[in-house]
Order: sequence, then C-alpha cells, then structure tokens
Amino acid sequence: MSLGRHRYFENARPLAVTNLLRSTASERTDAASRLNGQRDSYEQQLREQREALAASEARLREELARATERLEGVQKHVMLRVTEAREAQKRSEDQFNKAMQRSERLASELESLRAEVVTRTTQLQRATQDCAVVTDNLARLQAEREELTVRLAMTGGRLEAATQQVADLMARVGTPAPDMKAVITEKKRSRAAT
Repeated sequence: MSLGRHRYFENARPLAVTNLLRSTASERTDAASRLNGQRDSYEQQLREQREALAASEARLREELARATERLEGVQKHVMLRVTEAREAQKRSEDQFNKAMQRSERLASELESLRAEVVTRTTQLQRATQDCAVVTDNLARLQAEREELTVRLAMTGGRLEAATQQVADLMARVGTPAPDMKAVITEKKRSRAAT
C-alpha cells in the first residue's frame, strides 16, 4: 500500500470514528428521546389505568356498600317476617286451642240438644196424635153444628108456617093475631142471653 494512501486512511479513520461517534450519539439521543417518549406514554397509560382502576375500585366499593345495605335491609325484613310468622303461629295455636275447647263445649251442648230433640219429638208425636183427635172431634162437631143449623132452619120455617096458620085462623075467627115475629125475636134474645 502506498504511503499516501496509508495516511489518507489514518486521517480518515479519526474522521470516520468521529462521524461514527456523532452518528452514534445522535442515535443515542434519538433513542433516549424515543425512550423518554415511550416512558412518558407508558407512565401516562399507567396513570390512566391507575385512575381507571381507582375509579372502578371506588364504584365497586359503592356497589358493595349498597349491596351490604340491601343485604342488611333484607336481613331485617327476613327477621321481621320470621318474628311475624312466629307470632302468627302462636296466635294460630291459641286460636286452635280455643277452637278445640269450643268444639268440646259444642259437642257437649250437641248431646244435650239431641236428648232434648228426642224429648221434643216424643212430645210432638203426642201433640200430633192429640191434634188428630181434636181435629176429628172438631170435624164431628162441625158436622153436628151444620146438622143443627139445618134443623134450626127447618124448625124456623115450620114455626113461621105455623105462625102464619095461626094468624090466618085468628083472622077468620076475627081475633087480632099477636105479632108472632116479635114474640119469636124476644124468645131468641132471651135464649142468647142465657
């Protein structure tokens, strides 16, 4: 190799190294700048994620608090219902015991009423028989009354005919006839008064 060329390379080496160092420094600066940008971007994303996580955690805590409140409310409601159910069961048992006592009392009264019904039925049968006898007697008496009414009417008719005959006879004889109707009416009144 020639000396000139050797010197050229010797001079060119530091220039190349310098250029290379400059280039490397520039690349480092660019890389550092990109790295800083990426770091800032990651830190920004990390902050956003932390904020989102904190907001999500706050929401979850609120939901947990609401759910806890609802659960406590449901527990209170359930306990109230259980207490009401126990009280209702106690009332039902009391009512059942009272109903059983009343049922026993009513059963006793029913037996008494059955005995009374038997007695009343016997009395009713006797009264029905007595009523039948009285009805027969009444029918017989009504028949007798009708017969007597007919006989009375016939007797009244005969009496009027006889009175008319007496009046006719008295008129022939010339004696004034007594007012027979007035006599009959007076007799009827005296009979009715007695």
